[in-house]
Amino acid sequence: MLKKKQRSFVPYFWLAFFTVVGILFFVQRKAIFSNIQDLIDTFNAKRNHLTQRPPDAGTAAAPRADAPPPAPRVSAEPPAPAAPAEQASLPAAAEAPPAEPAPAPPVEPAPAPQEIAAAKPAAAETPPAPLQRERVLYFIRVDPGDGEIFPVKSSRKLPDSGAPLGECIRAIIAGPNAEEKRKGYITLIPPETKVLSVSIRNNIAYLNVSEDFLFNTDGAPGYEGQIKQVVWTATEFPSVSSVQILIEGKTIDFLGESMPIGRPLKRDDL
Repeated sequence: MLKKKQRSFVPYFWLAFFTVVGILFFVQRKAIFSNIQDLIDTFNAKRNHLTQRPPDAGTAAAPRADAPPPAPRVSAEPPAPAAPAEQASLPAAAEAPPAEPAPAPPVEPAPAPQEIAAAKPAAAETPPAPLQRERVLYFIRVDPGDGEIFPVKSSRKLPDSGAPLGECIRAIIAGPNAEEKRKGYITLIPPETKVLSVSIRNNIAYLNVSEDFLFNTDGAPGYEGQIKQVVWTATEFPSVSSVQILIEGKTIDFLGESMPIGRPLKRDDL
């Protein structure tokens, strides 16, 4: 009895199974067909790869139903322009001859090169030498016989400045030049002496010097000699008749112990 009931249930089971499968196939038929098509394409691609047979150039693979239509091909070369009707109909003999090139103008010979003196650079302008004027100076000469000292005259060119008397006094302080030394000329003015100022008033030359003028190592003959050098040189100027010596702007009565310089001195006073 139980076996009979089980047998009667089997046909209903298969009927229900196939019904469900049919419904699922009907619902998913598009996906099933797409998967089957993919399997077929994959199989064909593998087969072509294994056989290594390139597809025939003359035959094109059939496009898929859902593939987009191919884009029209556009030629990259522009169409050749059509020849004009008149040119096509002209015979070969009627073609115009090529134009002859115009004759080149005659080339004139280049002139012979001329010697061009090299431009010399302009020499640097040197400042003009200061004007000089002949001046009279007095130095000292010692008599080799008795040792007496006396002033000696010497002419020398000095700069023509605005204070010629000051230039002359500085020159005799500096001493004789080489030529004057060969003649035996010397100076007895202390070389450290500095000229502080020089002025002329009422034919009196006021000579202001540093205190170095007071120290002469030659004693009384040295004091006498240096005063003669100053007075003789200053009175060579026509505007000077006597000389007043000032030490640091002050009047000193005596130079040394016996040489008076407290008043203006003339040549006759020495």
